[in-house]
Amino acid sequence: GGGGGGGGGGGVSTAEDGPANGRGGGALLLDPELRAIPHLHLLHHLFSRAPRELRSPHEEAGLSVALYLDWLQTAQPPQVWELMRAALDGYERVHAEAGQGSSQPPGAQSERPHADLERGRALARAIRALGAEWLAKAEASSGSGAAATAKK
Repeated sequence: GGGGGGGGGGGVSTAEDGPANGRGGGALLLDPELRAIPHLHLLHHLFSRAPRELRSPHEEAGLSVALYLDWLQTAQPPQVWELMRAALDGYERVHAEAGQGSSQPPGAQSERPHADLERGRALARAIRALGAEWLAKAEASSGSGAAATAKK
């Protein structure tokens, strides 16, 4: 799965709600120290912190980590983002199909399932926002139209 470590993105916030806490969404805010880290590395880190249900890009592609890393050497940002977006879409589809589109999962008896769901949603939003920013930068440097892909 995505790794499922503790805590959220750390240093990643959305403009409307401060820390990525599962409410709102919008422009991504990064601590200044994180701006020096390549977006692709930050995106993969966020995937590694996500709940197990949010598949990593290599899992979405059905590739081993080694093959995925080889592919990344030649893949263009829109190709990588398409794979990441497919993983995000799959995660959201799983929760919608399970009737977990509301803020409280059906039958939840404790705050833990709710907290896990909210953390997963917050990370998914942060990944989407960072991916859109990454593609906009790629488009600015190449003029490829990658930003339009990010908005889908």
